[in-house]
Amino acid sequence: MAQHYRSAYVRRPEAYAFTNWAAAALLIRRLFPAQASTEEPLDGLNNLSRDAARLRKTLDERCRLDPSFWDSASLADLDLLLAMAASGPDAPQRKKRQEASPLAVQMAYQQAILRGASARERASVSEHLDFLRALQADDDPLNATLDRIKEYLA
Repeated sequence: MAQHYRSAYVRRPEAYAFTNWAAAALLIRRLFPAQASTEEPLDGLNNLSRDAARLRKTLDERCRLDPSFWDSASLADLDLLLAMAASGPDAPQRKKRQEASPLAVQMAYQQAILRGASARERASVSEHLDFLRALQADDDPLNATLDRIKEYLA
């Protein structure tokens, strides 16, 4: 999965492929910590924040010109992805980052939903969050945020 989304992102640098690749790569990093981040499909994780910032700039502009649910949801996905990267066992300053990220993630998803999400769009986001929740360690503090977002979607 990670390799396919990474290839898709390289061909067409859009948020959907990026966030799916990065989520899969973060899972690989958690399950196989000895794998070097310079090897496929983890290559690029070192640039996660930079790439997310670039995509955020593009999405912000698209939302300004022609707001859409999916672009807003992609902004929320980027926030969630960065929070997930910060919550990993090898993330530096885990507690400091964790304290700042969850509320921003929750608010970003709420803002996307307030744009007028259809039942199908809500279900799609909910399924995506279920998948990401399954990637997290059971004791990860980010799980409570994912649970609150899911409640908001219901």
